[in-house]
Amino acid sequence: MENRRITRLSGLLLLCSIIVSFTVRDGLCAVVYRIGTPFSEAAKDSLQSLGIEYLEIDWSVSQLQEALELDSLKVGVLQPNFFAADEDIAATLLRRDGWVGVKHFANIDRKRGQVLVDQDPNSGLVWEAIAPETFYTDAIQNDDMHGTLWQQLTFDLGGRFLIKEVRMRPSPENPKHFLERVLIGVSDRGFHAGNYVPDFPVSAEVAENDQPEIRIILVPPVTTEAVQLRINRKTPKEIGIADFEVYGGGFVSKASYE
Repeated sequence: MENRRITRLSGLLLLCSIIVSFTVRDGLCAVVYRIGTPFSEAAKDSLQSLGIEYLEIDWSVSQLQEALELDSLKVGVLQPNFFAADEDIAATLLRRDGWVGVKHFANIDRKRGQVLVDQDPNSGLVWEAIAPETFYTDAIQNDDMHGTLWQQLTFDLGGRFLIKEVRMRPSPENPKHFLERVLIGVSDRGFHAGNYVPDFPVSAEVAENDQPEIRIILVPPVTTEAVQLRINRKTPKEIGIADFEVYGGGFVSKASYE
C-alpha cells in the first residue's frame, strides 16, 4: 500500500513537472524548479519576463540515488526498481554500473568475474587442482581465510536491494567442480573505487557441500549493496563456478521520493 501511495504521488509530481516554492524577497517572489527535461528557450523567456526565477535539476542524480526504474522516465511514470521473486538481480548488475571483483593476491580484477553474471552456463571461472603436498602445508598455515585456499568474489549490485536467496553452480559439463565450502557476506556500502575490498561480515555458510548447485536462503532477508562469496578449498581437487545468482522479490527496500 505504501509503495502504491508513493507511486501515485510521484506520478502526480511528474505530470505537474514543476514544483513551485515561494520566498519573501523584496515582496512575493516565485522560484520554479523543473526536474528532468530542461525548459525551452521560449519558456525561459516567459519566466524571466514575469520576474520568476527558475532552477533546472537533472534526472541523472535522482535516478542513481533513488534507484528509479530506468525506463519509467520515458513513459512519464516514477517507479522504484521492482524484481519478481524468480528474477535474478545479479544478471543485470552491469547495466546499473555494478561490477564483479575477483581478488587476486592484493588486487581486485573487475573484468574476469563478469562471466558469472552473463547467464551462460558454459562460461565461468575455474581454479586448477593443487598438488596434495602443497595443499596440506597451506591448509595448516592459512586457516585464517587469507591463504591461497580461500577465494574472494565481490558482487556490487549497482544499488540497494532486498536479498533473500543466493544460488551458484559449476558448468554443467563439469559437475564435479562443485564448491565444497562457501560463505556469503553482505555490505551496506559498495566499494566503487580502489583495489582493496575487505572480507564482509558473514550472513550464511555452507560448511560441507557435495552437490553441483548450492542454494542459500538468507534468514532473515537482508538489504544490501554488495554480496560477497568466499570459497574455501577443503580438498586439492579442481573447482569452478559458472553462474552466480541473487534473488529477492518486491520493490527496492526503502525507495522513496520527495
